[in-house]
Amino acid sequence: MTQRPSLRGVAANFSTTVFGAAFATTAAFLAVTALLFAILFYQANAILAGEVLAGLTRELEVLRDIERAEGPQGLQRAIETRVRSPGPSLYLLAGRDGRRLAGNLAKVPAGLTADQPLFDYEGPQPSGTRLAAGRIEQLSDGSILIVGRDIDGQRALAERLRLFALLGFGVVAVGGIGTGLLISRTVLRRV
Repeated sequence: MTQRPSLRGVAANFSTTVFGAAFATTAAFLAVTALLFAILFYQANAILAGEVLAGLTRELEVLRDIERAEGPQGLQRAIETRVRSPGPSLYLLAGRDGRRLAGNLAKVPAGLTADQPLFDYEGPQPSGTRLAAGRIEQLSDGSILIVGRDIDGQRALAERLRLFALLGFGVVAVGGIGTGLLISRTVLRRV
């Protein structure tokens, strides 16, 4: 019959130099890993956000060129053509009074400014409110042009990555503490 370790034996494991070294090494590894992941996560988000906003700016320029070349009706046709294609792209051409002339957004989103490109909008049912990034511009005739992209999927991916990282840190921490205890017990047994 194997003997169960007493509380005194477990306490001795925690107070040994070997366990302390294993614990310190694991803690340092977790801290460095967490720092590297945070930097990687921040950089990846910045790159994705930059790419989305750069794409929206290019799309806005293309639509402005169409409006200059073909007038307001040509811009309306171009937006209606783009709206028919499935995907995350969002468009709104609104008159001076804010009334929708073309696009797949129902109204000018509250809070969307040149300085604040993120906004919430009502997606197709049953999805409800979704997050989007967009660019807004007032055209020469006073109408408002918005080009946006649904980024709810990117936000969900970032949350999943964060969750997996936290779970990974937990597994490494438990594994490190367990390994420290095992090494400490082995060393104590030999002494």
